[in-house]
Amino acid sequence: EKFSAVKEDCTKALELNPRYTKALIRRAKVLEKVNELELALEDVTAACILEKFSNQSSLITADRVLKQL
Repeated sequence: EKFSAVKEDCTKALELNPRYTKALIRRAKVLEKVNELELALEDVTAACILEKFSNQSSLITADRVLKQL
């Protein structure tokens, strides 16, 4: 239930600002935890693109999710 609330909050934040990378990463991590890996990869990839692949933490998250697919 906690994951669901976090996911909803992030989705609402992204509706207001689709370029909000912190919300993308947070939602990706929640999606990863509930095993929605393809959606998690979409979010973390979008964040990496917005950050111009300069955020090491985001890249590590993307790599971890990709390895689980």
